[in-house]
Amino acid sequence: IDTHRAELLYSRMGPAIEASGGSAGNTAAGVASFGGRAAFFGKVSNDALGEIYAHDIHAQGIAFDTRPLEGEPPTARSMIFVTPDGERSMNTYLGACVELGPEDVEADKASGAKVT
Repeated sequence: IDTHRAELLYSRMGPAIEASGGSAGNTAAGVASFGGRAAFFGKVSNDALGEIYAHDIHAQGIAFDTRPLEGEPPTARSMIFVTPDGERSMNTYLGACVELGPEDVEADKASGAKVT
């Protein structure tokens, strides 16, 4: 979905469960949960969701030092709405993560990795 739709859906959403995720971030979290060392290169924006994501990934012991994006677009999100009968509607907004570039990859961390 686009920025406008993402912000509209988020503003109309009732109480929610927010959880940081994404396939690469979740993989790094899995490695860290087993006692491994993990680093994550990803792009969030300098907004509330970006701050939450950075907090959550750091709290799991993952190195995440990519500078947040200043301004637009906002941090990515996937909003999954579930109806009372269990039907799900998934709405994914890629946001700031599409701004990740080579300048965001820390050469020392990448070159020192056993698995990339």
